[in-house]
Amino acid sequence: MCAGHTEVVDADVSQYFDTIPHAELMSRWRGGSVIGRCSDLLKLWLKAPVAEPAAGGGWRYSGGKRATRGTPQGGVISPLLANLYMNRYLKVFRLRGSTGATGRGS
Repeated sequence: MCAGHTEVVDADVSQYFDTIPHAELMSRWRGGSVIGRCSDLLKLWLKAPVAEPAAGGGWRYSGGKRATRGTPQGGVISPLLANLYMNRYLKVFRLRGSTGATGRGS
């Protein structure tokens, strides 16, 4: 408020980590200063299978080579990747000078 900002962006980010598209995330990654071998490591990270305990016992697997969305929740790099992807939307908010075309409360 001291800087003159009077609006708040309220966004529901439930399941955000699960829905980040890999192709668009990779394009954001390559657009930055980190390239080359780090991109290969990022691809491996995004394609790593995730094992979680299933409700009825045993294990439930997700992710893997065919995955096209999501970053592993609880992974040490996932918050960084989520912020990198979210940055594109924050830039739009800054350029428009408001919360966007949908208006308040939508």
